[in-house]
Amino acid sequence: SSEPIKQFSVTKPEIIECLKDIKVLGKAELRLLLRWRTVVKKQIQELAELANPATSIEHETQDEANQEQKVVTDVDKEEQIADEIEEQLTAAEKKKRKEKKKTARERVKMQMRRDQGIENDYAVDLSEVNDGPFSL
Repeated sequence: SSEPIKQFSVTKPEIIECLKDIKVLGKAELRLLLRWRTVVKKQIQELAELANPATSIEHETQDEANQEQKVVTDVDKEEQIADEIEEQLTAAEKKKRKEKKKTARERVKMQMRRDQGIENDYAVDLSEVNDGPFSL
């Protein structure tokens, strides 16, 4: 099903590998796919303009029409994949922002505790424990 995709010169083996499993890709690979998608989409639009029925030769064969339909179907799939990529990018960025915000809140909270003289609520002062198997 990736044969129409391979016909474009910008489709490198790396792109084909990335398309096999989008869910495991990193941010750089997702951006690579998005750039590739925009180039392919532009090329397909140019091909569609050239194949416009008003300006094209009337002797277009059924095979060529089927090939165009296959390319359009693959473009729809590619758009769906690109949308998924964009969603994953935004979700990753949102998660990163949320983590940063949480870390910043924790830092502020810890700084306030230090300023008030409360270091750590869960820390145990070992100087108070004199007896037991670990006392020196």
